[in-house]
Amino acid sequence: MEGFFYDLCLRCGGTGNIPGTPAEDPCAACGGDGEVVKSRLKSKVVFSYQISDALDATEYGALAAGNQAAVNIILSMGFVGLAEGTNSRVTLWALFDSESTTRANLITLLGE
Repeated sequence: MEGFFYDLCLRCGGTGNIPGTPAEDPCAACGGDGEVVKSRLKSKVVFSYQISDALDATEYGALAAGNQAAVNIILSMGFVGLAEGTNSRVTLWALFDSESTTRANLITLLGE
């Protein structure tokens, strides 16, 4: 399907069953398929490591300690939604202005 990608379900590890349940019950997160569908075009969900890779070390180092802590909280999430209006996006855009390398890298990551 164009604009969609599949990823292994994190809840069941891609097995489709919840380990340790008496009957190896089907995983509710993926419906027992072991995969989840994500729409990158609509939800703008990315992995935390992709945001970390987009960070310019000099720009990050220049942030005040409280602002670095805000970035670290975002990076600790695992998956991060960066659609318009999300708290994570608003925070990152406020910390890294339109002239920054980090913002340019994030925009490229999102395909904007």
